[in-house]
Amino acid sequence: MMRKKLLSFLLILTLIVSLGAGAYAMVQGDIDEEPQAPGMEAALQRSWAVIEADKGKTLEEISDENNANYYHYNPYGHTEPQEPLIAAEEGDSWDDIIAKLFHKYGVEDGQENLALAYYNTVTGETHFYNENQYFVTASIFKVPLCMLFAEDVSAGKMTMDDEIYGRTLNYLIFRCLAHSDNEAAGILQNALGGFNAYRDLAVKYMGSDPKDDIGDKTYAETYNTVAQITNCLKILQSDPEKFPGVIENMLIDTPYEYFKMWDRRYPTAQKWGYLPTTDEEGAHDWVNNCGIIYTDEPIILVVLTDNLPSGYDIIGEYATLMIDYTNYQTVVFEAKKEEADAALKEELSSRSLKDFIESPLLVEKEETVDETNNTQNKGFHMSVGASLLLLLIVSAAIFAIVFIFRRNTSGRIKTVWAVLGIVLAAAALIVCVMAFNTGTISAEVEGNPQDTVKDFFSNLTVGQYDLAYEDLSNYSSLGLENEPESEEGKLLYNALKQSWSYTVSEEPVIDQLNAKQKVTLRYLDLNALEEDAASRVDDTLATIVSERDADELYDSNNKYLPEVTEEVYSTALQKALDHATSHYKTVDLELPLVYENGKWRIVANDELLSYLLGGVN
Repeated sequence: MMRKKLLSFLLILTLIVSLGAGAYAMVQGDIDEEPQAPGMEAALQRSWAVIEADKGKTLEEISDENNANYYHYNPYGHTEPQEPLIAAEEGDSWDDIIAKLFHKYGVEDGQENLALAYYNTVTGETHFYNENQYFVTASIFKVPLCMLFAEDVSAGKMTMDDEIYGRTLNYLIFRCLAHSDNEAAGILQNALGGFNAYRDLAVKYMGSDPKDDIGDKTYAETYNTVAQITNCLKILQSDPEKFPGVIENMLIDTPYEYFKMWDRRYPTAQKWGYLPTTDEEGAHDWVNNCGIIYTDEPIILVVLTDNLPSGYDIIGEYATLMIDYTNYQTVVFEAKKEEADAALKEELSSRSLKDFIESPLLVEKEETVDETNNTQNKGFHMSVGASLLLLLIVSAAIFAIVFIFRRNTSGRIKTVWAVLGIVLAAAALIVCVMAFNTGTISAEVEGNPQDTVKDFFSNLTVGQYDLAYEDLSNYSSLGLENEPESEEGKLLYNALKQSWSYTVSEEPVIDQLNAKQKVTLRYLDLNALEEDAASRVDDTLATIVSERDADELYDSNNKYLPEVTEEVYSTALQKALDHATSHYKTVDLELPLVYENGKWRIVANDELLSYLLGGVN
């Protein structure tokens, strides 16, 4: 008899468990019976496909098609709301909409058994009601719990196929987030070392530790504020690939309830939490939800309630209102952003790298007497003055000899000799005029102009500016040793100096005291670099905007803050400088040189100075 009773008991128990499991499966339907493979793009595509397939269908039709009940803790199960939903009208502020919501459901402003959060992941717009009020969030804790394991997967510490107490991690995350399975959550929590270990580890997502505010309490593992949950979802949404499988499975949780109860226009990754309980403070009926709704500007919503009769209704209607609010705010924001972008691009287009590269401070050499003729090269060449004096002396000597000779013979100057003296004197004058117009009659110099050119560029490329300037004829300084004051200018200046390189291959062309030497010079083309930086502005701006809240980007006139403009420009410039070698350019120069003070020296011209400064001067 006892054996029969025991057998009957086991059969009944098995039947109850089977019926319970079947009923629970019907809540979810066939749509989410398999773990979702990591990958946000595929998960969102799948969600959009479900949304498209459900268009125009009632919940009853959807229920029949999927063999699923369309309500979970919804006591109504209606296809449509029994009362018209509140309209979020364009121009309504968040506070205006919340006032309408509270009025409809009889919530008093300042009431402590309700908390709300709204965060726009694009604009950074944030709103809270009862931001720091603690609630028992129930199964919502499964989101940060799964994130801890998923982060280890992305870090390579484990895989989705690793088993924990006989179950794969992939399966456990799926059961936690798609089915809110408490047994799966318990396995994961125990694998961490229990509740205290979990809570300590989850603080990095929550931003603060609940036990610091409320200590250890019954159900302490689920006590959180809307601010903490919002912070957790912000981390999750900002880098979903770091937490594989988390959002993917949240997207299939309760597909027709909570935030998805009345509004299923967009993919929604949500996690609900429900717990009826009694503690020393009395009975509680905690109904909560949190999630990410993928509107054009994805939003994070959190609703926590405690013994609020209309809690479930508020959750559903709050999501609908916030979707509408976000959509018309998006239009306003995009218009403001377009205006700000145009102003920023106009500002940046007016800039030039010339603004950061100052014109060199040229110091001209003082005129000095060339002592070459009187010292080092004495006897090697004849100046115009010396030539004139010599010819006059020669002419006078000839005339004197003729005169004396004539006096010694007949007492008269012979016509032939007189004419000859005059011709010689005239010839001397002609030679003097020619010498004045042609310069040096003859010259011998020391050294090779090519050596001067090599010496100049060698010293220049290693920063020995004083030595380089000694090879110049017309300047004692080119100012290249003076760095600009701005950070951008310093970056450009250093990049320019690193780009300098030269080659001297041909022999110089020498014409007495003048010479020309061909040089191939490599330099950083700042015009090309500027175009490169300009092409990077849009992507740089998009990255900065995606990482900042609106109040960190825009001023009261909907223009980018000055520091943002500077950051965009300097970041784009730095990215271009990272590829500076692709903007190197080579040119052939013909440098003029003069021989003075016993040495060949370069005559620095505008062409040389321009290329040394990147071709923009």
